[in-house]
Amino acid sequence: MTVSESRDTRASYRDRRLARLGPLAVACALVGTALPFGAAGGAMAASAVPAMGHSVVATIAVGSAPTESAVDPVLHTILVTNSAADTVSVIDARTDVVTSTITVGNGPTGIAVDPVRHIAYVANENDDTVSVISEKSDQVIATIDVGDVPYGVAVDPQRRTVYVTDFSDSSVSVISEATNTVTGTIPVGDGPFQAALDPAAGTLYVTNYLDRSVSVISEAAGKVIATVGVGIFPFGVALDPDAHSAYVANFFGNDVSVIDTSTNKVTATVGVGIHPLGVSVDAADGAVFVTNNARASVSVIDAASRRVVDTVPVGNAPYLPATDPLDHLTYVPDQGVNAVSVLSGSDLAISLAPVGPFVAGQTGRFRIKVANTGMSATTAPTRVFVQFPAGLTPLASGGGSWRCYPRPSTMTCTHVASLRAGHQSRLTINTQITGSAGAVLTVRATALPTDTTPADNSATTTVTVTQG
Repeated sequence: MTVSESRDTRASYRDRRLARLGPLAVACALVGTALPFGAAGGAMAASAVPAMGHSVVATIAVGSAPTESAVDPVLHTILVTNSAADTVSVIDARTDVVTSTITVGNGPTGIAVDPVRHIAYVANENDDTVSVISEKSDQVIATIDVGDVPYGVAVDPQRRTVYVTDFSDSSVSVISEATNTVTGTIPVGDGPFQAALDPAAGTLYVTNYLDRSVSVISEAAGKVIATVGVGIFPFGVALDPDAHSAYVANFFGNDVSVIDTSTNKVTATVGVGIHPLGVSVDAADGAVFVTNNARASVSVIDAASRRVVDTVPVGNAPYLPATDPLDHLTYVPDQGVNAVSVLSGSDLAISLAPVGPFVAGQTGRFRIKVANTGMSATTAPTRVFVQFPAGLTPLASGGGSWRCYPRPSTMTCTHVASLRAGHQSRLTINTQITGSAGAVLTVRATALPTDTTPADNSATTTVTVTQG
């Protein structure tokens, strides 16, 4: 062996060993900093930033060093890889109870679920395999050899194809679900970690941790069709296909790159907490959840405004989350406490009803009830916006925790105090009836901010003016 070959061998071994230690160790070794305490079994103090409408509603103990969660919304199950225990925990989302623990390969990290066939695919980074789990039996039904240091997994149920990022090979292994065999590999950038798939468009987005880029793969062509430059050490990635957006967590950039998937260009960069790792999206709610590993928190980004609107303290070292698109709950594995934090938001509902007869020339009243039907208290002010037709003029209203501001045809009322989960607050609106007898008048009230169930954020009622 030549001196040059010896150096190359040592360098290759070093790179592979760093990968075995995990992504945080790779990043810190490359920039010459210490591994963050809490990223590998230690504990960092939680940030003292208050939650703004989202909070932890449950904490579920799982195995050692939980790394990534995946959701099967049909079976109401959450699967969590425990990288130091070589297991996958299966959680019943209806009870928040671990119902099964499945032994898989060495060092399970990434996981993805086929929600049609209820099969889970687990990347085992320390033995270069993928474990195939049947959710119906909670057993491993196949083991597939893949590339060097597999980490991220994505599944296309329509094409029955699984994609696995191979960190040390700088490639993606392509697996047939029908045969559980590798049918090909696709070269990508340096150090691919996470992958997210848009099945309708047939495109796969892969974060390349070591060259600050995202590879865009065409499933039909089986190759990279675009490379998008992003921030420093991109790690997690999640998609909102309907909004044509991809969100990439940049670990050392402390920010999230927003990619327009119709042009494959970065259109925004959103600052978050320190060392963001994972991303998940609640498309219906317009919320993006980002785990901040070094600040023990989750940043919640409003997809419309592209700014952080909530910061939720969690355990000690949050990793790769998943959001249930039906229940709108986000599951955050935490390696610092060997548990999964369940995040939920407040959920407002409003009702509107007239009180007594509406007599021409007199005062008419409406009763409004605003309820928090979610699992978390509101911490942002609750607002009610009321629209009146000609024939009704708003008068001074309010009382209690409500402050109302009437205008000629509208009224805005604000409830500053927190509205606890399962609680409600009532409000009476006063109007002067200027319409003539026989007039049919419709009033509309809306509770703000909107949430995961916007249909119950508005209510209307109709009154008929009578002769005095």
